[in-house]
Amino acid sequence: MIIGAYEVIQPDATPVGGVLRRMAIADPFRTERPVGALEEFVQRDTQASFRVMPEAGGEAEIFMEPPRYVLKHMPDAAALVRVDHGRRTIELIHVFEDYGGAGEAAQWNEAQRWARAALDDV
Repeated sequence: MIIGAYEVIQPDATPVGGVLRRMAIADPFRTERPVGALEEFVQRDTQASFRVMPEAGGEAEIFMEPPRYVLKHMPDAAALVRVDHGRRTIELIHVFEDYGGAGEAAQWNEAQRWARAALDDV
C-alpha cells in the first residue's frame, strides 16, 4: 500500500523527537541514513518495507527503517514506525541509536516489545 498521502505525525514534542534531535546535534552524519530511509519509506509501497509486527487483525502495522536485514550486519541508527491505516497516519515510536551487530538478537526482541506496545496503544 502506498502511504505517501498519510499524515506524518511530527515527533518534535515527543521523546522520539528528543532522541533524534540529540543524535543530529551529536553526530549529524549518524542520522543521515535513518532519516533518508524514513523519507523513502513514506514514498514506497509498504509491501517492500520490513515489518516488525504485521497487521494483526487491526489496521496498524509497525515497520523498521532502515530494514533489519541491512542493520543486522551493518549497525546503524534505526527507527520503528507505526502506520495506522484507519487513521491514515505515520508515527515514529522508537529510535535505536545503534542497532545491529553482535547484540542484534536481543535488540530484535526489544523491537518486537516496542511494536506490541505501540499496537496495543492504537
